[in-house]
Amino acid sequence: MNNNMSVIAEALVYNYTIFNNKESLINGGQVGVETYGKWKSTMTNAWDVFYKYECAKRDLMLKKVTTVKVEREAAMTIFKEILDLIGEVNGFKLESSVDNLNALSQHSKHMKKSIKGKAMTLASEVSNLDKQLKNVHTGMNEDYVSNLEKQYEAKVEELKLAKKQVESADRKPTQVKFNKFLGEFEHDIASIIQQQSAQPYEEIVAEREAKKAANRAKAKARRDANKAAKTSNQPVETVAA
Repeated sequence: MNNNMSVIAEALVYNYTIFNNKESLINGGQVGVETYGKWKSTMTNAWDVFYKYECAKRDLMLKKVTTVKVEREAAMTIFKEILDLIGEVNGFKLESSVDNLNALSQHSKHMKKSIKGKAMTLASEVSNLDKQLKNVHTGMNEDYVSNLEKQYEAKVEELKLAKKQVESADRKPTQVKFNKFLGEFEHDIASIIQQQSAQPYEEIVAEREAKKAANRAKAKARRDANKAAKTSNQPVETVAA
């Protein structure tokens, strides 16, 4: 094992190079049954919490809500639990920033497309004709079979055209299947681990210190704005975090 990485971090990086989706996921044989149980349980919780957070962010964008603070805090809590399990890479834990959270939580959601309207009716008809053709056997009336084939071909073409028309599809955000989320999350965070593993230690220190300084400056700006507002009794303009 790489002494600079935990068994989970090492497994994530190793699996990143495997093409087969199932085999590229962390398993008990790699990290041990107990560690795998903790990882699987934490990721299962993250799957749900991240999806709720993504839905809240969408509602905020659509102005259905005015804040996502509760959902973001819950997502950040589980995100930090994941990073605790991964441990340090090149002397530091992976950064638990909102930006990193947002980049990874998005794997819990996707846009689901379903067919509707006339296209859905035609799709059902094509499916029924396909079943009839599969039941064709030797000795059946040739005219009947030929007519069935023509009907099928015509409906298939009609369906292709219908799918190109308006009101033929319904799209909405929904939660992805757990294994899809798990795979995309594990592979994405593995790429972050690789980047930090290859980054010089001194560079990581410098970047973290620069971010801390920037955060302190923003906090001071907020405090100064609050003091000025109290003095002048004027509304406070929020300083971007």
